Amino acid sequence: MDRAVRTIPAGTLALLAALALPRPAQADTIYLKDGKRVDAKITSQTDKAVVVDWYGVPITYWRDQIDRVTSAPAAPAAAANDGVTSELLKLDQLDRLAELVAQGKRFCEAKQYGEAEQVARQAVDLAEREFGSGNRHAVEPLLLLSYVYLSQNRVQEGLASRDRADAIEQALGPAS
Repeated sequence: MDRAVRTIPAGTLALLAALALPRPAQADTIYLKDGKRVDAKITSQTDKAVVVDWYGVPITYWRDQIDRVTSAPAAPAAAANDGVTSELLKLDQLDRLAELVAQGKRFCEAKQYGEAEQVARQAVDLAEREFGSGNRHAVEPLLLLSYVYLSQNRVQEGLASRDRADAIEQALGPAS
């Protein structure tokens, strides 16, 4: 008697794992004018900006970027501690990193270099804390930090950040 082997598609496994991930309380939703939506806890608000706690990292959204803010019920937390969850958490960290870099670039475009430097430093710290020192994910934040420094005529710091990014790229070789 033959037994049929049944497989579960990889996409289904990823979806199930994602649903099992613990989520922070997401009491607020910020709808941005560019169509993006941010679910995070608002930690402070002024007439100029809203600061949210995005997985432990404060992110500032300027009022001119925001369409509206609404409150939503908190998502229930679930526990899962397997390898798939670990990989999904790394993807979540990469999303956080990309958002920090994007925010830093917006600050640069607005010539708000103090804010851009703060966000770029947070991105470098996040990349090194989550993925280890000298990892490929630190390159773009380091280049952003270099740009910020050079825009402020802080040449030595700018070149040092650029050299650090170059050293990582040379050590790791071409991206695959």
